[in-house]
Amino acid sequence: MHILPQKILRPWIKLCGMTRAQDVSFAVKLKVDAIGIILVPHTPRYVAFEVAQQLRQLIPENIALVAVVKDPHINELREIIEFIQPDIIQFHGQESSEFCGQCPIPYFKVISVTNQLDVQTGMQEFKNSAGIIFDACITTSVSKTHKTNTIISGGLGKVFDWQLFPASDKFQAHQIYGLAGGIKPENVVEALSSGAHLIDTASGTEAAGSEQIKGVKSHARMQELMNLVNDTTQNQRQNLLTYLRDL
Repeated sequence: MHILPQKILRPWIKLCGMTRAQDVSFAVKLKVDAIGIILVPHTPRYVAFEVAQQLRQLIPENIALVAVVKDPHINELREIIEFIQPDIIQFHGQESSEFCGQCPIPYFKVISVTNQLDVQTGMQEFKNSAGIIFDACITTSVSKTHKTNTIISGGLGKVFDWQLFPASDKFQAHQIYGLAGGIKPENVVEALSSGAHLIDTASGTEAAGSEQIKGVKSHARMQELMNLVNDTTQNQRQNLLTYLRDL
């Protein structure tokens, strides 16, 4: 495991892909900074509106609820904000900066990273977002005849080259820069050395190996990850929601 030479400022921690009340309640007990729910139909960790509303009730005011969406229609986005009342929207598709700019609450934009150009382009295009989260992706061929490729990212347990994460001198003031993609107890200390403001994990806090069920958290792995973060870092950041309100 990578060992940091000295304790660093603790990043915000977001546990994503929550589907069960008991997992949300345990995340609250662990004092995470943000809890993510997936509102993308036909994906393994998807939760229906009714379930999302129930999970919302379990999250106290000092922890952010992040609603993850992918290429929603503007009316769908408005319904999510009205009925589920998330604190942050996380756009995970091919949304343009113009579309994201219509979001009436703070939003994060996920950038799928394969090379340095992806990072640079994403930072430029979404410089007006509250935050950018850099994530791993894989490209699959849908049609051999037409050579159509589909980019899949998020919840894959895949790690990209964290050396591509932007250096702090490239950060825009007040914008949040997050790291996602295969972060788990086994590599979270190394992830902390990236300098990310926010660590975003989904599959890494589910059971490992053949026992993994997507959307079902392992409380032991959640605890282990948070213990490693707290043991390796120092000085709590300002509350995430307070930080966003002050922007």
